[in-house]
Amino acid sequence: MSKHGSYQMPNLEFAVNHYGKPDVAMFDFTSMFAAEMSCRVIVRKGARLMQCLVGDSLLEPFWPTGSGCARGFLSSMDAAYAIKLWSNPQNSTLGVLAQRESIYRLLNQTTPDTLQRDISAYTVDPATRYPNLNRESVNSWQVKHLVDTDDPSILEQTFMDTHALQTPHLDTPGRRKRRSGDLLPQGATLLRWISAQLHSYQFIPELKEASDVFRNGRVLCALINRYRPDLIDYAATKDMSPVECNELSFAVLERELHIDRVMSAKQSLDLTELESRIWLNYLDQICDLFRGEIPHIKHPKMDFSDLRQKYRINHTHAQPDFSKLLATKPKAKSPMQDAVDIPTTVQRRSVLEEERAKRQRRHEQLLNIGGGAAAGAAAGVAGSGTGTTTQGLLKITILHHSLMENKFRSGC
Repeated sequence: MSKHGSYQMPNLEFAVNHYGKPDVAMFDFTSMFAAEMSCRVIVRKGARLMQCLVGDSLLEPFWPTGSGCARGFLSSMDAAYAIKLWSNPQNSTLGVLAQRESIYRLLNQTTPDTLQRDISAYTVDPATRYPNLNRESVNSWQVKHLVDTDDPSILEQTFMDTHALQTPHLDTPGRRKRRSGDLLPQGATLLRWISAQLHSYQFIPELKEASDVFRNGRVLCALINRYRPDLIDYAATKDMSPVECNELSFAVLERELHIDRVMSAKQSLDLTELESRIWLNYLDQICDLFRGEIPHIKHPKMDFSDLRQKYRINHTHAQPDFSKLLATKPKAKSPMQDAVDIPTTVQRRSVLEEERAKRQRRHEQLLNIGGGAAAGAAAGVAGSGTGTTTQGLLKITILHHSLMENKFRSGC
């Protein structure tokens, strides 16, 4: 709301785009576009053509959630899987279309919580991406209208290759190949990343290998606090033992961040009862969860009370210093002021002389005017036959002169 009490924008000036018009646009998300079907097939004289929609043309993204790019990749991988099934001659046209539409029903429901956590194991097979996959939610007879063919027998075929539909084994997913320049083992890579994120903490020099992350206890608490301070208060772990710190971290990771624990807090200090592959993969999942995220940064204004308290503590024994208040320095004159001060007396004399000359000229003018008026008055008196004397004319002239002089002084 503006200061005038209305919801109208106070300033309607926007940047100009390449058309010379205000660069502002409005998007209506009250109704979202979604394709009724994701693909269709055309068959003519034995030649088959499959058409698939992907990205925004398949499902319009909702910008505030930022899900458009992710669902675009998912739909592209689903289409690639449909093409893989389509290329197998042991799969019928209706069977491929039915399975593609079954997978399309899940696309609008995808969120980070409804997808597989191990992103590195994603392939074109939807089983590696969708945990609640139902390949038969759409039947073959429901997709007959998606086939445009001149061969009616195709609409009667519903067979599928059962070997191509087996769910892949996801217990030990294959990891992505590392770049040729990254030749460090997994533990050293994870430790290097954690040390870079928590470089300001005092315990970082104590971390020599990846297992020290669990033996220290406070490393995982600090890592969670860096990205999610609402889950763990790092200052509260100051008096906690490593076992208690690990128990707190494991519980938060499992309850809030959906990373299942693979060991207890006591086992994490020894790690002899577990294979290194298990706890390294667990640590890798934690790092992958925060990798690419923006750390939380406290704004200084939020800690104003703490800063004020620290200032009071640090300046408790300091004596007040008033020496700076007593020390006064003469104000230095600028070059302009120095140039004005040098000829001050000369300027004042010239001004006084000009004023004196002006007054003298004005006094002479008034005397001339007063003399003419007195002469006219004397002539008038003489013409009327009154018996005025020369002494009376002199008094009138003196009186008029004194009045004009007083008027001139009051005006100056």
